[in-house]
Amino acid sequence: MSGTGWDWPSEDFKDDPEKLERHRSERSENGFSTFDWWSFDTYIAGVIGRAVLKFRDDGMGHPPNMTEEEFNTLCTEIGEPLIAYGDQKFTVKAKEEEELYENAIDAMKRFSDVLGYWWD
Repeated sequence: MSGTGWDWPSEDFKDDPEKLERHRSERSENGFSTFDWWSFDTYIAGVIGRAVLKFRDDGMGHPPNMTEEEFNTLCTEIGEPLIAYGDQKFTVKAKEEEELYENAIDAMKRFSDVLGYWWD
């Protein structure tokens, strides 16, 4: 695995059209590919992080128990650490990876605390 980040298969398989097509086809059908399992943590972190920030920027609502500003802050506090983990896990030293991991765990806990509020 030479590619990094949440979508490393697209980088690694750019010269192997058969694997790249399989990866894309499986993602299209399932939302993930079997290649994503090789680093499922970074894939899930990247997907959720990007989705949360997209929801913040393009969504049309927020939970009834929060103001829009509070919800936007929460989305940032969830999305940014997940993206950082998904994109940087394989490019940093062990101590930095540990910090990225802990921040991602905290972000996933925060995401799960409001799991029922992700609707638009």
